[in-house]
Amino acid sequence: MGYERRPGPLPDDDRSRWLANDSAALAACVAAMIAESDGSQVAGLPEIETPFMLLVGTKEPFADQAREAAGLLPRGA
Repeated sequence: MGYERRPGPLPDDDRSRWLANDSAALAACVAAMIAESDGSQVAGLPEIETPFMLLVGTKEPFADQAREAAGLLPRGA
């Protein structure tokens, strides 16, 4: 499993849950969130006071937008 290359093998129970996920449904969910994003959420980012981390791969099609969003978050990384 590609995910396990970095942190090492998942415990068996975690791995079973991970593999039981409906990958097509998860991919559709993420695709819908990207397609439906109109940017209206950006205006409220500077108001978020809680620490916030955006975790995005550098080759994701929205990596630049994630960097921009992190820069707008007062405590973003």
